[in-house]
Amino acid sequence: MLKGMNTLTLEWIDRPECLRHALAIRREVFIAEQAVPEEIEIDEHDAAPLTSSRVRHALASILGNPAGTARMLLPSDQDQLVRVGRVAVRQPHRGQGLGTALMRFAQDEARGLGYSGVTVAAQVIVRDFYERLGYVPRGEVFVEADIDHLWMDLRFDGDRGSRE
Repeated sequence: MLKGMNTLTLEWIDRPECLRHALAIRREVFIAEQAVPEEIEIDEHDAAPLTSSRVRHALASILGNPAGTARMLLPSDQDQLVRVGRVAVRQPHRGQGLGTALMRFAQDEARGLGYSGVTVAAQVIVRDFYERLGYVPRGEVFVEADIDHLWMDLRFDGDRGSRE
């Protein structure tokens, strides 16, 4: 159970009003707090995600109030890694395990769909968060939206993955 969260709901978004909540969280966290330009943050994968079989948005709510979100991009080849990104938690809910719950939710979905693992373009400042979940850095640091990022991968071999 998450620290201080007795009523947490995690769901894959299938209704327009839930997508609006997810995008509002991303606007709050990435655009307002981190100054990411909206044209970079909201992209083609957000245009019609409810009809795409390759894009899934997750919404985390506490006591029915939207608190966090993540987005999963599914590759066409199951040997490729699922890309999880746009992981955002509203400020009042940070440090309580909600980000971990969202990542495990996405990892479980990716594993259940038969994919070999997950990759993230992690902001360098939260590298430790992903390492605690078992992600391994790949390649060099790169800049996106004036923020340092690093590719990090989690492969579902053996017991690694969502159960760590």
